[in-house]
Amino acid sequence: VLCWVEWPIMIFFLVPQVVRRLTIRNSVGVKADIALIRNVSLDAKEGLLRYHIRLLQMFGYIQRDKLKSAMGQGMKKRLWMAVSGRGNNEGHIRRICSQNLLKAAVKNANAERDFKDGLKRYKALPSAERHGVHHIYATWDIDCDGGVSREELAKQFVHLIPSCEDAWDRALEVGEQLISKVDYDMSRELTWEKCCALMGLTLCGTVEELEEDLADMFELIDDDDSGEISLSEMTMWFRKMGSDGIEEGDISSLLFKHFGAGRPSLSRADFQEFMVNIRAGLEDARQDGDHQ
Repeated sequence: VLCWVEWPIMIFFLVPQVVRRLTIRNSVGVKADIALIRNVSLDAKEGLLRYHIRLLQMFGYIQRDKLKSAMGQGMKKRLWMAVSGRGNNEGHIRRICSQNLLKAAVKNANAERDFKDGLKRYKALPSAERHGVHHIYATWDIDCDGGVSREELAKQFVHLIPSCEDAWDRALEVGEQLISKVDYDMSRELTWEKCCALMGLTLCGTVEELEEDLADMFELIDDDDSGEISLSEMTMWFRKMGSDGIEEGDISSLLFKHFGAGRPSLSRADFQEFMVNIRAGLEDARQDGDHQ
């Protein structure tokens, strides 16, 4: 009887475990595709660089929008002063109050318009890009409460502001401006739908605008103002931005992949070309996904 009992144990318990262990050891230790693993690793590093490019595009977009609004407000203010004068009488005060109410109403209407326009643009994006946006929002919403505050946004953009005493205050201002752009319900929080709309607005810039933003980014990375940035400077800056997984060897490999040769440092033009190419890699992935 005992002889018959050992067969079920061997067949259903011992043999499967031995086969499983041998199979794992064989596939991982002996037949591991090192080149494939390296390519997957580099793709992941490119993904981190694309994330920073997206942040840069958002930062550049809100700066240009702020400049455009300031120019428009300056013209409106001159016209208003020409018509209403500078007096401090009661009638002038009432006009100022009415103007402030009108500004709030116009701001709300503009946010609702931009929200709808951005959401429409977002829905037109390929699925790969929309998936990336979901990952970005999950990164921002640290407490997972379904809303991103200006403080949570500011943490993402503070390193894009030149070092100064009021860098954090300026980062808070950027966060507030980004939220206000699509804050149609005046909640002062970036919900998932608002994030989609904001991404739809900010990721549709031109190559010229991206190159302009990259030129500003180059100045931030170039600590010694030498006109070139070394691999070490690039690595340290990306780590400061929160990408601890990026090593100097990863940057070197990505540069070799793009230029076909090793580069100890990059000029401004080379840096712009490299980063635009990283961004273009996502565009190629979109097209391939659409064709499939």
